[in-house]
Amino acid sequence: MGPEKHGEVSYLRLPHLNGDLLCFVAEDDLWLARLDAPDRAWRLTADRTKSGHPRFSPDGRRIAYTTWRSLVPEIHLVDVDAGGPSRQLTYWGSPDTQVCGWTPEGDILAVASHGQPFSYFTWAYKVPVEGDPDGRLPWGPVTDIQVADLDGRHKTLLLTGTPPHEPASWKRYRGGATGRLWLHGERLLPDIGGHLACPMFVDGRIAFLSDHEGVGNLYSCAHDGTDLRRHSDHDAFYARHASSDGERVVYQCAGDLWLVDDFSPDGEPRRLDIRLSGPRTGRRPYQVPAAQNVDGISVDETGRASAVVVRGSLYWLTHRDGPARTITDTPGVRVRLPEMLGSGQVAYVTDAEGADAVEIAQLPRATGDRAPRRLASGALGRVQEMVCDPLGERLAVASHDGRLLLIDVTGGDRGEEAENEGEERPEGEQPEAAAVSGGGAGTVSELIRSANGPVRDLAFSPDGSWLTWSHPGIGRSLRQIKLARIKDRLIVDVTNGRFEDENPVFTRDGRYLAFLSWRGFDPVYDVHTGDLSFPLGCRPYLVPLSSATPSPFALNPEGRPAAGGLDPMEDEETGEAGTVTVEVEGLANRVTPFPVVASKYSALYPVAGGGLVWLRWPISGALGETFVNPADISGRPTLEYFNISKAKKSELVDHLDWFAVSGDGSRLVVVDEGDLRAVPSSEAGDGGRGAPHAAGLAGADDVVVTATLSKSLGSQGGVVLGPARVVDHLVNAARTFIFDTGLAPAAAGAALAALRLLEREPERAARAREVAADLHARLTAAGLEAVRPDAAVVSVRAPSPEQAVRWAADCRTAGLAVGCFRPPSVPDGISRLRLTARADLSGAEIERAVRVIGETRP
Repeated sequence: MGPEKHGEVSYLRLPHLNGDLLCFVAEDDLWLARLDAPDRAWRLTADRTKSGHPRFSPDGRRIAYTTWRSLVPEIHLVDVDAGGPSRQLTYWGSPDTQVCGWTPEGDILAVASHGQPFSYFTWAYKVPVEGDPDGRLPWGPVTDIQVADLDGRHKTLLLTGTPPHEPASWKRYRGGATGRLWLHGERLLPDIGGHLACPMFVDGRIAFLSDHEGVGNLYSCAHDGTDLRRHSDHDAFYARHASSDGERVVYQCAGDLWLVDDFSPDGEPRRLDIRLSGPRTGRRPYQVPAAQNVDGISVDETGRASAVVVRGSLYWLTHRDGPARTITDTPGVRVRLPEMLGSGQVAYVTDAEGADAVEIAQLPRATGDRAPRRLASGALGRVQEMVCDPLGERLAVASHDGRLLLIDVTGGDRGEEAENEGEERPEGEQPEAAAVSGGGAGTVSELIRSANGPVRDLAFSPDGSWLTWSHPGIGRSLRQIKLARIKDRLIVDVTNGRFEDENPVFTRDGRYLAFLSWRGFDPVYDVHTGDLSFPLGCRPYLVPLSSATPSPFALNPEGRPAAGGLDPMEDEETGEAGTVTVEVEGLANRVTPFPVVASKYSALYPVAGGGLVWLRWPISGALGETFVNPADISGRPTLEYFNISKAKKSELVDHLDWFAVSGDGSRLVVVDEGDLRAVPSSEAGDGGRGAPHAAGLAGADDVVVTATLSKSLGSQGGVVLGPARVVDHLVNAARTFIFDTGLAPAAAGAALAALRLLEREPERAARAREVAADLHARLTAAGLEAVRPDAAVVSVRAPSPEQAVRWAADCRTAGLAVGCFRPPSVPDGISRLRLTARADLSGAEIERAVRVIGETRP
C-alpha cells in the first residue's frame, strides 16, 4: 500500500493472481482485490492466525492455502465467491507444509516433510480436492514444484537442494545447498551461482527469483536455460514470494506488491497500490491479562500494597479493598526492577532516553501527581539488578559490564558520619578506589568491577552500612561472597571462591549473614547402572558476623537448649537491629550449614523475627515421570520458613511461582499462576480456622461443627455451625438449651470482633502457637512436666488434685492467673495447671510466667 497516498502502512505478502483477482495475506488473513481497482481490498478469511501461500484454482473459484489454526500448517480450501469457513484437506502435522500450485486437472500441488526423518526432506504431493491426500510424487526431496502442459505434454518444473530459509532470510548464501532448477529431468542454469526460489511457468519462459547479482530479483530464461533476462531492479530489499497465473508474475518486496506483465527485455514491474478496507482487526485494542504478564513486584513497608510491573508499565496495587492506580505508563518506554524507597516513593529502571536510567516517582496520593525524577541516565550500562538501602537514601546497581555502582538518591552521604565500633581493617588491606560521576543527588560511584561477568544478588545490611553480593570467579560457575563497608569502601571476602556461593543476605537483626552455596559433593548412585551423579548439592549457610555472636547450629560445650536453637533472650522478640558489626578476621571460618537437607534452593530472603525464607525446588526426572501425580507436572518450588532462634523449619506455601517480601519483613506477596496474595512471613499454622479447615471439611454441606468461643477468641460460650436445616432443627427442638444458656450480647459481640480481627490479621494464630511452643520449651527447661501443645494451650502436670488447687492459688497470689483442672474434668490421676498463650505475650512475660510457676511448685 502506498503510505504517501493513504497515510497508513500495511504489510502485504504472499500474493497470487487469477484473472482480474489478486489474493494476498495481511493481518494473518487472506484478502482479495481487483487489479482494475486495487485501492479497495476485502477480507476473505477471519482465522486470526498465521496463513501462508494462497493459490487460486485453475478456474479461479477456490483458493488453497496453509493455515496454522491447528498449531502446525495444514492445507485448507476456501471458496472465492461463497466465502464462509474453510475446509481442511490434510492432517499431516508437518511444520513445513506449503501449497505450491494446482495441476491442470484441478489437484493441489504441495510439499511437506510428512513421514520423513528430517524436516528438510520435503517431498512433493498431489492433493485431490475430494478424497484422501496420499498422492506422493516420485521426485524425491524437492522444495517447489510446478506443472504445465507444454507442446502437448505434461512438464514438471522442480526446485531442489535449497537451504531451510528463503533467500531473503539467508542473504547471499553460496553454500552447497543453493537451489537447483530442473525442467522434466533437465537441469537449467547450473552455473548461475546464486540462491534460487519460486520457479514458475510464464509466457513461454521459466521465471524465478535469484540473488546471484547480490540482491534478490526476478529473472526468466528460455526452456533450455538460455536467454537469461532480469525483470526487476530492487537494490535494497529482496523480491520475495513470487507466483504466476501463466501469463503474469506478482511478487512482494518490502511489504508492497509488484506486478510484471511484460517479459520482453524492455518490460518493467509496477507497484500495486492497495488499500485494506473493513475493520482493522489486527490493530484493535487487545486487553492484556495482567495476571499472566507480571514482570516485577516491590512490596511497601507494611505489606498493604505493592508496586507491580506489567508489560513494562508500573502500577500501584493495594492488597485489600483498594483500586489499582498507574504510576507510569508511557507508550514505547519499558519500566523494570521496581524498588520501594519509603516516604511514599518508588525507584525503577527506565529506558525512556534509550540508555538505562533510574527514575524516582511519588506513589499515587490524593494530593495529585508529581513528575518523577530521573537520575544517572547513560551512566549505568544495562542494569541487571537494583536494591535500595533500608533508609531509602542509596541504590546499589549491578551492571552488565561487571560494575557494582552506588547511586546517591538524596545527595547526602550518611555513611561518612557512621562510626562502627569494633570494625578493624586488616593489616595491609586498603579501601577500593571508587569512580565518581557527578555530585549531589544522582551521584554514581563505582564500588568494584568484575572481570569475569556481572555481579549479582545485592543486599544491604539492616542499618545500611554494609553491602553484600555474589562476585563471579574464574571458571564457568565459581562465585564468592563479598562485603563492602559503605563509608570507606572497604571490600571484605566472606568466602574464598572455591565454590558456587550466591544469594547472600543479612538477617534483620544484623547478627548473621546467610547465603546459598553449591558445595556439596555427596554422590548418588544410579539405580539402573553403576553411574554416580550429584543432584543434591545446595544448602543454605550461616555466618555470625562477630565472633561474640553464637551460632545456633554449632556445638556448645554446655549443650544446646532443650528447646533447640539459641538460648532465650529478653529482646529476642523485638527483631530490632542496631549497628551491624563485622569482625573481618576469621569470617570465613565461621561459616556453618543450616540443619536442613541438601536440595535445590533459591530466593533466600530475611523476614521479621530474625528468620529466613527460601524456595526449595523438587528434584525430578527430565521426562516428568517422578512427579507426585499427573496433575502436578510443573515442578514448582515450595516456600519454606526457617526460625534461626529455634532452629526450626516450616512450610509456608506448597507450590508457587515466586514471591516478594514487604519492607518490614512481616508479609510475603506470593505470585501463584497469576494470582497475587499476601501471606504472613513466619509459620503459617491454620490461620485460626481450626480442625475442619485442616481436614478439608470447611464449608461442606454435610458437616456440623461445634466450636468454643472461650479459648481462641477470648469470649465465652460456644456455637454450633452447620447447614440451615440443622440450625432450624435446633431452634425448634432444643429451645431450652438455646434460650436458657444463650450467649450474652456482649459475649457474642466480643466473639464477632475477635473473628474480624483474626480474618484481618491471620498471622495472630501462628504467633499464638509460636508463643505456646516457646512457653512449653521454657517450662521443660525449668524441669516441669509440661505437655507439648497442639494449639495455644499448655498444661503442666500437678502431683495431686489438692496440690493443683493450692499451686494455682499461689500463682494468682504472685500475679499470674492460671487455670486448674482436676478430676472429673480430667481423667483420674491427672491434674493440671492450664496456661493459655496469647499472641501478644513478650519474651519477658513468658519468662516471668515460667519463673512464677517454678517458684510456687509444690
